[in-house]
Amino acid sequence: MIKLYDRVDGTVVGRINDRQLRMLQDQLDETSAGDVDYCVDETTIDFLKSAGADRSLIVLLEQAMKDRAAIEIAWEEVQA
Repeated sequence: MIKLYDRVDGTVVGRINDRQLRMLQDQLDETSAGDVDYCVDETTIDFLKSAGADRSLIVLLEQAMKDRAAIEIAWEEVQA
């Protein structure tokens, strides 16, 4: 299981599965091989939708953004 959290305040955004993490990794820019964070905005969410991201991942990201223009999320693997 993968935990997503807000890089700014450390708030847990939610949990995703390995397939959803691979979607983020495959579709979003990483600055290095060990990169574990992404900037997400409305354009990013629209891009993920068009790339076939599943609905639960999209809803999670939309909820994490709340009323902000963008959010920087990070992920870490956690024991189930």
